[in-house]
Amino acid sequence: MNHPLCGWFFCFVPWSNMKLILTFIFLVTLQLKAQNLEEYQWRNRLLILFGDSSTEAFLRQKQLLTKEKAALEERAILIFEGNRELQEQLQLNAEFEGIILIGKDGGVKHKKPFTVQPEAIFSMIDGMPMRKAEIRNKKKS
Repeated sequence: MNHPLCGWFFCFVPWSNMKLILTFIFLVTLQLKAQNLEEYQWRNRLLILFGDSSTEAFLRQKQLLTKEKAALEERAILIFEGNRELQEQLQLNAEFEGIILIGKDGGVKHKKPFTVQPEAIFSMIDGMPMRKAEIRNKKKS
C-alpha cells in the first residue's frame, strides 16, 4: 500500500475500516479512563449503576435519571455504568444491582438497590455539608 499511514498494522486493514477501528480504540480508552474515580474527586459526584444493563430495573433507573438533566448538572453529578473492575475497587458483592453514590470527596455516600427515585438522591445530596456550602455560595454571587 502507498498510504502514508501504512505501517506494520495499517497495511493489514483496509483503509475504509481504519476509521471504525481507531474510533473503537479511542472509545475503549475513554471508558477505562472514565472509571478512574480519582479524576473526578473534588469536581463531581458520581452515580454509578451496577447490574445487567439489559434488565428492566437497570433501564428504568437510567431513564429516570436521564430525565433530570438540569438537576444532575446543578449538583455536578455524572452517571456511569459500573464494570467488574470498579465493583471490585468499591468492594461490592458481585450480585449487587443498584446505584452507588460517590461524593466529591471520593467516599461512598449511598448504596441502594434499583429503583431509586431521583428526588431521593437529590434530597440526600442537598443535605450534605459540601452541597449546603455550594448552595450558600451560589446565593452570595
